[in-house]
Amino acid sequence: MQISSGSDSFKYYGIYGVAALVGIGGSALLITSLTLTADLIGPNTETGAFVYGAMSLSDKLSNGAAFALVQWLIPGQEDGHCEECRDYFRTVLFAVCGGAALAATLFAATMLPFRRQRGNENGEMQKQLPIQDKEDY
Repeated sequence: MQISSGSDSFKYYGIYGVAALVGIGGSALLITSLTLTADLIGPNTETGAFVYGAMSLSDKLSNGAAFALVQWLIPGQEDGHCEECRDYFRTVLFAVCGGAALAATLFAATMLPFRRQRGNENGEMQKQLPIQDKEDY
C-alpha cells in the first residue's frame, strides 16, 4: 500500500503530520493513564507513592517483555538481510496500536453502565454523585 502518489513530498513533509498525530496520541494515553492511577488512589493519599511506583514498575516490565517478544520474532535474522522485516514491523505496529485502541475502547464502553460508590459512616454503600467540588473527597 502506497500512501503518496509516488512523489517524495510525503517523505519530507507529510511525516510531520504523522509525528504530530503520534505525539497527540501518546500525550492522551499518558494523561489517561495518570488520571486512572490518581482515581485508583482516591482519598487514600498515604498509599499514593506506592501505587504510582507499582504502576510504573508494571509499565516498565510489560514494555520490556513486549519489546523482547517483538525482537525475538523478527523473521529472517539468520542471514543478516531481512526483506520481510519491513512488512513485519508495519504489521506489528498496526496490530499493537490498533489492538490497544480497540481494547481501550471496549474497556471504556464496559465502564459506562457503572457508577462509583462509596461507604457512609455505617459502612453501607451509597451511590455517589459526580464530584462537584473538593469537599466531596
